[in-house]
Amino acid sequence: MIFCLISLGYHSQTFDANYNFDVYNKDLRKTFVFPANLQFEIKTKIKLYKVQFGIKPNGDAPETYFISKKTPLYYIYAKPGEKNLILENIPNAKEKDYVLNDVYEMKWVLSSEFKIVNKIKLLKAETDFRGRHYIAWYDEKVKISVGPWKFKNTPGLIYEVYDDANSFKWSLLNFKESSDEIKNPFDSYKGEVISFHKYPKLRYGLTPELKKELEKIPNNQVFEQERNGLEIEFEWEK
Repeated sequence: MIFCLISLGYHSQTFDANYNFDVYNKDLRKTFVFPANLQFEIKTKIKLYKVQFGIKPNGDAPETYFISKKTPLYYIYAKPGEKNLILENIPNAKEKDYVLNDVYEMKWVLSSEFKIVNKIKLLKAETDFRGRHYIAWYDEKVKISVGPWKFKNTPGLIYEVYDDANSFKWSLLNFKESSDEIKNPFDSYKGEVISFHKYPKLRYGLTPELKKELEKIPNNQVFEQERNGLEIEFEWEK
């Protein structure tokens, strides 16, 4: 890992960090690594997170396994006082980009446990969020309270965060300061913005489009999709 050791002062406008986002696919028994970027305006507290996804089909995939044909770009834009806006390609046969808005809380249990990485003391924090338990290691000296994906409210910059099932992991590669302003990628969007309350059905429900696509696969059994994404339980379903 290469770290750019800098002092984050309020004279700087934007914090810019690159992460590796590791996703373990238990069906293919393989970990896929996707490039992720986090930007955060220190004064305005505006956050922009993005990941370039995309898995190429290969001979290792079971004949009953459906792989997206797209290489979608995932965005999260968060501005204080407003709902988070998310651009996501829901991984089903409809292969459609959706814009969703989401509101959520995230609280961490802080620990005195620490580890030293490249002479940097990282402290441990844990949280439960929508069905998964996450462990984060952060640097309290770098006062960045947001992390990759939806992570927020940490006492410092997240260097590493993962779930206890080892399905998802983010690892910091480098970071820097810049004078760039974060532009809202949704400013020109004129389509429908969907409540995140509809996400469970869109993500895991068996839509007519998905049934039609699955019926093309020989010997396939049509069934509801397993909840295996980042978010698998939702507070409004309780």
